Amino acid sequence: MVSSCGRRQFLGLGAGAVAAALGGCFGLGGGDYPGYADWIPPSDEGLLVGYIDFRVTRDSPRADRLLPLLLPSRDGGEAAEFVPELSGLDGIDDPLLGWPLQVGGRLIAGAAIGIAAGGLGYLVDPEKPEEIVDELFVADGVAVGVGEIDESEADESLREGTDDLIGRMPFEPSGDYRGFTIYEPTVDDFDGVTALGESSVVVANTREELEAAVDAQRGDGSLAVDEDGTFEWLVDEGGRGDLVAGWNGSVDPSEYMFGDTDGVIANDLLTDRDHVLGAVDFAPDEDEITAELAVQDAGLDGSGRDRLQSELGTSSGDTSFTGGERRLSATGTYTSRVLDVDFSQPSKTPATPETEVPSGDPPPEVAEAVPEDAVEFSYDGDRKVKVGLTADMAVDKVTMRALESGWEGSTTTPQEGLYFYVYIDPEGDEVAVTATVDGTTGTIAREKFP
Repeated sequence: MVSSCGRRQFLGLGAGAVAAALGGCFGLGGGDYPGYADWIPPSDEGLLVGYIDFRVTRDSPRADRLLPLLLPSRDGGEAAEFVPELSGLDGIDDPLLGWPLQVGGRLIAGAAIGIAAGGLGYLVDPEKPEEIVDELFVADGVAVGVGEIDESEADESLREGTDDLIGRMPFEPSGDYRGFTIYEPTVDDFDGVTALGESSVVVANTREELEAAVDAQRGDGSLAVDEDGTFEWLVDEGGRGDLVAGWNGSVDPSEYMFGDTDGVIANDLLTDRDHVLGAVDFAPDEDEITAELAVQDAGLDGSGRDRLQSELGTSSGDTSFTGGERRLSATGTYTSRVLDVDFSQPSKTPATPETEVPSGDPPPEVAEAVPEDAVEFSYDGDRKVKVGLTADMAVDKVTMRALESGWEGSTTTPQEGLYFYVYIDPEGDEVAVTATVDGTTGTIAREKFP
């Protein structure tokens, strides 16, 4: 997972990489609302929500073959051996299904990065599926992971720090709050706070934001679903599923998203709506997917309503609509085939990482497949070099490698707008980018830093 975290905010996320997500068995909270609503206090400045439940991969042997995944199966069985190819996700032309998947995937990836930046990356690490939290969500920049948390292991992870995101950053306890132990980073130029409990972890930019979420969940703070009639309606009509995404009021979704947001946020018929919430619910054993969407907007009258209704549910086998003045809700059912997600079985014997990169001009087959100036570098003066792809590439794989530090990352779906952070040796390093076509590899860009 690639980070776009700033140095002073855990959850300020930019554009970057692939986005997809899966769902599971949705649990209700203390009342009639989904459990994530219990953590969300009212907001006067708009409210943005992304939620996912990973438990379906434990509950259904068919889940991994059906869903576009960020994480593998927990059970270590046959399904966990298959790797999803996610390139087909952006090709879903029905926004009733595609919009929640695309927006939700990016929000959830941002939430995962928030948990990792908060010192608990192993709880969202695809390489450690047995320790992944059951539920993960973000609401107004506060990331929450819910599940069985080994507090001793989490405490050790926080105190030692990890090198996963932005260099080793240990945390230290700074007190308790309502059953949580509060940790703060020991690095002076970092803001942020992490709360650790036996069944949940919370990461926020400020102590005030964290305490408001905890108060709401503990039942002593106001809830957005109780205080805001619009948000209550959105949750009722479009917020009950395995993956949930959307906003209520004036927000900037790209601020908390991970991935290339241009096509999703800027160019579709749901972009500028004042209030929108969508959900996707998976029933892998029944080969069925249900999507729902709720929209409230001043433009939902006459032709505006007709246009929106005509474009929702175009791939659904059964679509229904309800709603009154300035409101429209839609529900559609789909088979798994509409996702068009392919799975491939990786090699049982991982290849030995290359220690050298090809020198000279790339071979003709590589040069023909990669447009000119398709790679750009930017350097923040610290340990990170941003490697961005400025064009789609007709290649099998693109690999980014820091020759001195040994850091390496790759993608099999190179496309315009994708970027990675490469972590270099601050004493001096060289970043090389290679492309592979039909087994032939050539260097397409390289640059020395600092």
